[in-house]
Amino acid sequence: MLAGGSLHFAAMLFDPNNTGSTLIQDGSVINTNGMLPDFVTRSHGFLGRSEQAGARFFQGRLYEVLVYARKLSDDEHTAVMSYLQKRWNCCVY
Repeated sequence: MLAGGSLHFAAMLFDPNNTGSTLIQDGSVINTNGMLPDFVTRSHGFLGRSEQAGARFFQGRLYEVLVYARKLSDDEHTAVMSYLQKRWNCCVY
């Protein structure tokens, strides 16, 4: 999905009503049809793989992961994008 050898910004936005998700890559929406599984209590979680049988693993490097428990304001989003641009010299959208 992502071209090798370069940094990319990806974000997954989850609907608080559990009706779906939006995948953003490099500032563009690339999928809005992602339905979320039912929320269940888990003792652990994964980045780069799924608990589903037969799911593929992410192959590459995750340099930084930011997780927020709420939607960011426009100012907060701008601050995060500014931070990422300075830190990784990428992601100006």
